[in-house]
Amino acid sequence: MNNNKKVVYVHIDNNNQPFHVGAGDQARSRSTWRNKEWQAIAKNGYTIEIVKDNLTNAEAGKLETETILKYGLENLTNKRLGGGGLATKSLAARAKISKARTGKKHSAETRAKLVKANLGKVVSVETKAKMAESKFKRQLRDRMTGKIYPSVKAAALELDIKYSTLMAQLRGRGRTTTLSYCK
Repeated sequence: MNNNKKVVYVHIDNNNQPFHVGAGDQARSRSTWRNKEWQAIAKNGYTIEIVKDNLTNAEAGKLETETILKYGLENLTNKRLGGGGLATKSLAARAKISKARTGKKHSAETRAKLVKANLGKVVSVETKAKMAESKFKRQLRDRMTGKIYPSVKAAALELDIKYSTLMAQLRGRGRTTTLSYCK
């Protein structure tokens, strides 16, 4: 992912009052995976204002902190001044972790669980073809904006989200999403 695709955004309630400031990619600005205070305000509806886009992590973190200070932390659902949420491990640190995990094997107990979970699952070539084809046909609707995406793949590409991450969100795993399948 391009490092210059970060945005700083403000969530504004129905009374035109800012209640949350954040930084991240475009998809994070639409995410509903937030604290209880945010949920209580957002359930009544809100809009998203992009303060600035095309930022590096460092620029976004700095602008997020400045924007939080502008509105006052006490007036927002933010728990801290920001700036640290975009920190990622360096390439050297990730390489070190990868090297440490390389060659590690699942325990016998984990392997047994995996075998049991997949035992008896036979997927025909025809079913595999249908599954691959359906990934390009089911439409998604963004509940916040009303926008319709022709497929999960198209939504993932446009929102700059990994396909597998979006599928996990649609299945209720991990972070929630404002997208849902069209009926």
